[in-house]
Amino acid sequence: TAATMAALCVLVEKNRHLKELDISANNLPVRQLLDFMRVIGKDRKLTHLDLSWNSLMRPEETIVTKLSDEAQQEIDRTMQLIKEK
Repeated sequence: TAATMAALCVLVEKNRHLKELDISANNLPVRQLLDFMRVIGKDRKLTHLDLSWNSLMRPEETIVTKLSDEAQQEIDRTMQLIKEK
C-alpha cells in the first residue's frame, strides 16, 4: 500500500547501515516505486536492491519506456547512482 511504501521510504532515509534490500514480488505500482527510487538515490550505503516481480510494466507493454520521460529519467539517474557505489 502507499502507507507501507511511505514507511519504507522513511526507514531507508533514516537507516545508515542498510546495504541490501529485497522488495521483490510485492506487486508495487510504478508510482510508488518511483517515489522510493528518489529516496534510495540519496542513499550512499545501499549496494543491492532487488525490485524483481513488481509492476515495472503493464502486461500489454514490452518495455518500461512507456513511463513518462520524467519517470524514466529518474529511474536512469537512480540506477547510475547505484552503479557508482
